[in-house]
Amino acid sequence: MNEYLEKVCTGVESALSIKQCDFGLVSTHYFELLDRGEVDEIDLYIAFKKMEKFVESILPFFKDRIDETKLRDGYSKHFINLSTRAGKPTYDFSRCGDSEYQMLIEQKKEIDALVKGKEDFLKAITKEFTDEETGEVIKAPLKKQGVNLVLTYVKQKADA
Repeated sequence: MNEYLEKVCTGVESALSIKQCDFGLVSTHYFELLDRGEVDEIDLYIAFKKMEKFVESILPFFKDRIDETKLRDGYSKHFINLSTRAGKPTYDFSRCGDSEYQMLIEQKKEIDALVKGKEDFLKAITKEFTDEETGEVIKAPLKKQGVNLVLTYVKQKADA
């Protein structure tokens, strides 16, 4: 294992000893480093996004392997209480056989398509005009757009 992977593994293992109150201390530490110009904010952003991606990719694997019977009565370890709770219920209405429900679903699809078509039309408006049939003054919708930071990973072969 290369030295960088060893550092990540050491970090993961040391995370077991972190308490929730430590989050603020660690955050303050990085804020102070940023304020003093000792670290680059873009580098930190990239580092934490990489950590986030790592966590997002590995957590589902661990979650699927957890024996929920161990959590039934609660589980306390590493400054964490872990337990189970019923998730949000979902319903499959396809087996109900209710024709009125099916009709409403079809109507909703048609209405959604009409709304989408109208929204596409309104988005295409470049200047205000008066609708000759209704006399309404139609204006283009207000377009709001934020800025997203996009992080992409460079494909490389893993070190042997």
